[in-house]
Amino acid sequence: MAIAQRGSTTNAKTASANSISCSKPTGVVSGDLLLALVTSNDGTITSSGWTRLGHGSGQPDLFDSTWLYKIAGGSEPSSYSFATG
Repeated sequence: MAIAQRGSTTNAKTASANSISCSKPTGVVSGDLLLALVTSNDGTITSSGWTRLGHGSGQPDLFDSTWLYKIAGGSEPSSYSFATG
Protein backbone atom coordinates (compact mmCIF):
# COMPACT_ATOMS: atom_id res chain seq x y z
CA MET A 1 0.00 0.00 0.00
CA ALA A 2 1.40 3.39 -0.99
CA ILE A 3 1.45 6.34 1.38
CA ALA A 4 -0.53 9.27 -0.02
CA GLN A 5 -1.12 12.80 1.13
CA ARG A 6 -4.84 13.63 1.36
CA GLY A 7 -4.62 17.35 2.04
CA SER A 8 -2.84 20.14 3.84
CA THR A 9 -3.55 23.38 5.62
CA THR A 10 -1.51 26.37 6.69
CA ASN A 11 -1.98 29.34 8.95
CA ALA A 12 0.23 32.22 9.94
CA LYS A 13 -0.29 34.47 12.90
CA THR A 14 1.96 37.49 13.27
CA ALA A 15 0.26 39.19 16.21
CA SER A 16 1.00 38.17 19.78
CA ALA A 17 -1.37 35.38 20.80
CA ASN A 18 -1.52 32.44 23.19
CA SER A 19 -2.52 29.97 20.51
CA ILE A 20 -2.30 29.17 16.83
CA SER A 21 -5.11 27.38 15.02
CA CYS A 22 -5.54 25.79 11.62
CA SER A 23 -8.36 24.11 9.76
CA LYS A 24 -8.56 20.35 9.48
CA PRO A 25 -7.14 19.27 6.10
CA THR A 26 -9.75 18.16 3.59
CA GLY A 27 -10.30 14.44 3.16
CA VAL A 28 -9.15 13.36 6.65
CA VAL A 29 -10.62 9.99 7.65
CA SER A 30 -10.32 7.84 10.76
CA GLY A 31 -6.89 6.23 11.01
CA ASP A 32 -5.04 8.94 9.07
CA LEU A 33 -1.74 10.18 10.47
CA LEU A 34 -1.87 13.93 11.05
CA LEU A 35 1.41 15.86 11.28
CA ALA A 36 1.79 19.45 12.44
CA LEU A 37 4.84 21.69 12.35
CA VAL A 38 4.21 24.70 14.55
CA THR A 39 6.69 27.52 15.01
CA SER A 40 6.34 30.28 17.57
CA ASN A 41 8.48 32.87 19.28
CA ASP A 42 6.35 32.52 22.43
CA GLY A 43 8.02 29.40 23.87
CA THR A 44 6.90 25.77 24.11
CA ILE A 45 4.07 24.56 21.86
CA THR A 46 1.48 22.02 23.09
CA SER A 47 -1.92 20.70 22.04
CA SER A 48 -4.32 18.30 23.74
CA GLY A 49 -4.54 14.99 21.90
CA TRP A 50 -1.31 15.56 19.97
CA THR A 51 2.03 13.89 20.72
CA ARG A 52 5.20 15.92 20.50
CA LEU A 53 7.80 14.30 18.22
CA GLY A 54 10.56 16.81 18.75
CA HIS A 55 11.47 20.44 18.68
CA GLY A 56 14.27 22.86 18.03
CA SER A 57 14.78 26.02 19.99
CA GLY A 58 16.66 29.11 18.87
CA GLN A 59 16.98 30.37 22.45
CA PRO A 60 15.60 28.79 25.63
CA ASP A 61 11.95 29.74 26.19
CA LEU A 62 12.05 32.25 23.32
CA PHE A 63 11.73 30.45 19.99
CA ASP A 64 10.33 26.96 19.41
CA SER A 65 9.65 24.91 16.29
CA THR A 66 7.77 21.73 17.15
CA TRP A 67 6.64 18.61 15.24
CA LEU A 68 3.46 17.00 16.63
CA TYR A 69 1.36 14.07 15.44
CA LYS A 70 -1.93 12.31 16.10
CA ILE A 71 -3.99 9.54 14.54
CA ALA A 72 -7.35 10.83 13.33
CA GLY A 73 -10.36 9.44 15.13
CA GLY A 74 -13.90 8.91 13.92
CA SER A 75 -14.93 12.45 14.79
CA GLU A 76 -12.28 15.11 14.23
CA PRO A 77 -12.93 18.80 14.92
CA SER A 78 -13.06 21.28 12.03
CA SER A 79 -9.90 22.97 13.33
CA TYR A 80 -6.98 22.32 15.67
CA SER A 81 -5.49 24.69 18.23
CA PHE A 82 -1.89 24.75 19.48
CA ALA A 83 -0.98 26.61 22.68
CA THR A 84 2.17 28.73 22.67
CA GLY A 85 4.16 30.16 25.53
